[in-house]
Amino acid sequence: MAVYQCLGSVCKKIYEQLLIWNVFDSRSSDPSVIRRELLSTRVYLILLIISITILTTYTSFTLRNNNESVTYPTYSVYYDLYKKYFDSLQCSCTTLSIPYGKFVRTVASFHQVCSSEFVSQRWIDFLFTADLLSIWPVDVRTSLSAMWQMVRSFCQNAYQTIIDMLNEFNTTSLNSAILLNEKLLEAKVQSILSSLREIASTNLVQSITIVDRMAQANQLITALGTNYIAFKQRIFVYRNI
Repeated sequence: MAVYQCLGSVCKKIYEQLLIWNVFDSRSSDPSVIRRELLSTRVYLILLIISITILTTYTSFTLRNNNESVTYPTYSVYYDLYKKYFDSLQCSCTTLSIPYGKFVRTVASFHQVCSSEFVSQRWIDFLFTADLLSIWPVDVRTSLSAMWQMVRSFCQNAYQTIIDMLNEFNTTSLNSAILLNEKLLEAKVQSILSSLREIASTNLVQSITIVDRMAQANQLITALGTNYIAFKQRIFVYRNI
């Protein structure tokens, strides 16, 4: 009971001292001046308490960064850390540049006809007809052999174009000072492959277009004579006698 009385008396004295505490005491005897100084002191005290409270609250809720280093982590360790601290995790690379061919495996898929029996030399020789003069030029038998030769040339050209594109991709280097996450790395790989695929497609179509336009401009006739048909036209002239 004595403790509560002691605390009560201490609090009362503190309260009384706060009532008469004048920070801006000017030693004036004017009551109005003293009243303004006491009011200013109380406003100052209230603002000071509010400022300290806001600063303490902000400091208590502010996240503090704790930097920790892991030397030569495995991929599983990195992946676990990435799931927890994906927005702040950084992993420096020992090698700043590495070719895509060392960590990306690309497999090209061609049309089934390019690996079928139809583009084999045996099938082309089987379709070849020696006696072309006895067959009408628009007959499909005159061009089957040449058609499959053309298809085989297209397949070989496409195959070589894709192989060159993949070789260029494998030798292209990925440059990064930090380890990239899986999604970003996949996006970079898809972007490079898409760009190279568009370039390869453009070059392939351009080479075919050039040959086609040269044949049309020079009016070249194929050995089978299937792109032009020669015919004789008889002209009858009637004279009035």
